[in-house]
Amino acid sequence: ADSALAFSSNNTNDASVALNCMISFTKAVRLGDTLTAESILIADTRKTAVYDITVTNQHKVMVASFRGTVYKIDKKVTDL
Repeated sequence: ADSALAFSSNNTNDASVALNCMISFTKAVRLGDTLTAESILIADTRKTAVYDITVTNQHKVMVASFRGTVYKIDKKVTDL
């Protein structure tokens, strides 16, 4: 989920850093499970953005819910 936040919040080449993150684990995972994280931008301002990320297993069962807030640092990812 944290990698999904990083990819989502930096995909326009405007660099962002995590400001606040919260995760709730809703179901146990097992060795061999295939996990998928889907990120949705739910709020976007000039300096911050909020993303909801849902993690599911190979059976499309939600195993975790993550909300991340990022701060936009006025730099380009390619310049870091």
